Amino acid sequence: SLRIGAAIFLLADQPQVTPSVLRALVERHSLDLSLIVAPQVQGQRANPVLFDRVTFPDLLALTGDIGGRGIFSKHHVTTLPWHDESLLLDVDTPEDYKRLEGWAS
Repeated sequence: SLRIGAAIFLLADQPQVTPSVLRALVERHSLDLSLIVAPQVQGQRANPVLFDRVTFPDLLALTGDIGGRGIFSKHHVTTLPWHDESLLLDVDTPEDYKRLEGWAS
């Protein structure tokens, strides 16, 4: 049977996430099987986030709208230094969309 080693949570309001950050998360995880790997941009933790399968039961037990960060206090989070500030952008409003359009051009 297929055995999943980890999952990456991507947010729908962040269309600018690139394959390179996804590959980097997987590569970082493969070094030591970190339980949680999150990019860090300018000192801020960002998305997407990789969760090792060991964390899946805790993710499934979460309630409410807190997302995966609800288990960050239970498991060590390995940060992945990242240079692309676009990971800090999300698109929640028409103004955010215009800002994203400016970033992409």
